[in-house]
Amino acid sequence: MKARNWAIVIVLSLLSCVPALAGPFGLERGMTPEQVIALLGRNVIKDHKTDALGGMIMHVTTVPKPHSKMEFYGLVFSRESGLLKIIAYSKDIRTASDGAEVRDSYVEIRNALVAGYGTPADEFDFVKSGSLWDKPEDFVMGLLKKERTLEAYWETKEAKPLKDDLSLVSVEAQAVNSETGYLIITYEFSGWGFYVSRLKSKENAVF
Repeated sequence: MKARNWAIVIVLSLLSCVPALAGPFGLERGMTPEQVIALLGRNVIKDHKTDALGGMIMHVTTVPKPHSKMEFYGLVFSRESGLLKIIAYSKDIRTASDGAEVRDSYVEIRNALVAGYGTPADEFDFVKSGSLWDKPEDFVMGLLKKERTLEAYWETKEAKPLKDDLSLVSVEAQAVNSETGYLIITYEFSGWGFYVSRLKSKENAVF
């Protein structure tokens, strides 16, 4: 009986050492590529490359807390600050030309984000002026031609910052072809904007 009690104590002690995965998809700002690989294993990595500042862009097939609609995830790491951006790509959504199935999936994900982050800072659902794909049945072709926008985003404001040290969250609809769409969910952590500015300065220094 005592041996069993000791076993329970040991298991509970080990569990208490596991870090809480509180951020989006169980990922948190500042995590290193090594920490993510330690959690998930190397076999989940689709590809990776370094950027001009020595940071890393890595695509993985899963995350600590995956979503059933997502197919893979892009993670962007700064060498100094760790994880600064997450981009989740949904599985392909087979749809009619009016995009009904894409819209339904968009609304589902948008509403889930509303539950977590509140009302969007802004939302767009429009066709570019002068587009040939301006009819309801042209929805998917409009997305494919980059002439239709369906997107919502949330951003940190001084009076109401986003949780998890995020500066921006967004969901948008895209298309692969006239019968297939997909969604992209983006999370940008604090410091991302500064990192992008540094990247641009580094790249433009060649001129």
